[in-house]
Amino acid sequence: MKWEVRVQGPGTILKQIALAVSDEDIRLALRDGAFVLSGSRLDGLGDAASVQHEAERIVTLLSSSARLSFGSTERLRVDDVSETTAGTFQTSTDRSPAPTSFDRPGAPQGWAQLSSVSRSVRSALSNPAMEQALALRDTQAPGWADLARLYTVIEAELGGPAVTARLGLSESARKQLLRGSAPPPARRGTTPQAAGDGDPEGERLTLKDALRSVDRLLMTWLTSATVPSGHDR
Repeated sequence: MKWEVRVQGPGTILKQIALAVSDEDIRLALRDGAFVLSGSRLDGLGDAASVQHEAERIVTLLSSSARLSFGSTERLRVDDVSETTAGTFQTSTDRSPAPTSFDRPGAPQGWAQLSSVSRSVRSALSNPAMEQALALRDTQAPGWADLARLYTVIEAELGGPAVTARLGLSESARKQLLRGSAPPPARRGTTPQAAGDGDPEGERLTLKDALRSVDRLLMTWLTSATVPSGHDR
């Protein structure tokens, strides 16, 4: 049984994802004016409800990865699920050839090796912590509480606060993230060290700065977890 799932979202972002994610197991392609998710990962499922659930997992990971890699600001969404015949939607009138697989196994310099989106999605589907982190990041306007939850997952997977400190996150910034709320306003006459919870730099993150710091740590984790050893950079 073969399935295809229509995906809604910004066309420019979906086009970039379609270039990166085009293997036999997970493929996004433009057909008959719509972006369609298909592949053997969906074809192995027996009913539309199971396909819907798996497609929503995949699309959430694609959406989050697009935020990190392409600067997307909109969430991607599953539109509808269709059983297919002859590899196309039953209602499709598109006669264009099937999309080329850019990252088929063994392809020289294939997209599976070059695309952070492709690697991250495939890794997250078998790594619950990574899937949780990417799902948490797929938030339209993450607040302090969202970043606190996300940072907690990242810190645990990177190896603890000593590692995030080596990656450039100050202790005062870490405390602000774990607090899950905006930093308190500096009191008049307060020294920078006191205002920064004991950090000599007295750093007080804005929400934008906090998101940038968390994204940097998330990308560091994803890269370290998904780039094979000996990968040519």
